[in-house]
Amino acid sequence: MFDPSPQRGPQTPNEQLLVGLLITLAASLLALEFAQDFQPAKFSFFFFVFFWFPLLVLHEAAHAAMASVLGWSVDKVVIGIGRPLRSFHIGSIAVEWRLLPLEGFTRCRPTNLELPRVKNALIYLAGPGIEIILAVFILVVVGPNHLLRNSDQVGMIALQTLAVTSCCAGIMNLIPFSVRTPQKTIVNDGLGILLAIITPRHRYIEALRPMIGDSQ
Repeated sequence: MFDPSPQRGPQTPNEQLLVGLLITLAASLLALEFAQDFQPAKFSFFFFVFFWFPLLVLHEAAHAAMASVLGWSVDKVVIGIGRPLRSFHIGSIAVEWRLLPLEGFTRCRPTNLELPRVKNALIYLAGPGIEIILAVFILVVVGPNHLLRNSDQVGMIALQTLAVTSCCAGIMNLIPFSVRTPQKTIVNDGLGILLAIITPRHRYIEALRPMIGDSQ
């Protein structure tokens, strides 16, 4: 797993002012739209924003949990992009919160050469997999007749939004693509799964070497 997330956020006063103005403008336009012709269904936008962060945490936690179960070493989990805001440790894992909670990454490496391609693919799959499982769980518990029906109840709207957001996030993460930055090429989970299968064995051996060096 790579360390793809750039660490730069709005740092200068002008950049911070611009970000603040854009957020204020977006919030104002949203409040205006919410006030006009109010319908309970409009709560879904707020639920989408509210659920995105815990789903991101769940996504990265699933990567880390799968890596640990498969015997890989996890040394860092990052939630968000941009400038680091806070860091702490959970056991031996360094956890870092960053400015914008839009995406994250989990950095791990093999500790042995037992089925490294399969294990790497499963680690990549764990993030979107847990999101899709959550959506299916909500569908089963609530029932399709209730979950897929229009509702004016805020609680049901929240569950519908959580299921849709979780399912969409999982599916989108499985569609292979990459993004180039000045530092490196960032691959998403879907492309990571494919690359994990075709990565030459010597690359896994190279990833294992730091661990071997640490134990000496």
